[in-house]
Amino acid sequence: MEQNAFSWIAAKAMLINAANHIREYLAFCTNDTMRSQAERYKGQVAINLVQLEI
Repeated sequence: MEQNAFSWIAAKAMLINAANHIREYLAFCTNDTMRSQAERYKGQVAINLVQLEI
């Protein structure tokens, strides 16, 4: 896949949006299993953001 500034910005924006949605979800989630899963997703999003920077 050809990389360009637009694709990098779009990917970063989508990941930031995903992180925001996860934080909002965690603010009201009371189910321990679902919280654990959301925390894992949050970690994966953080890893993906770092990979974009590299």
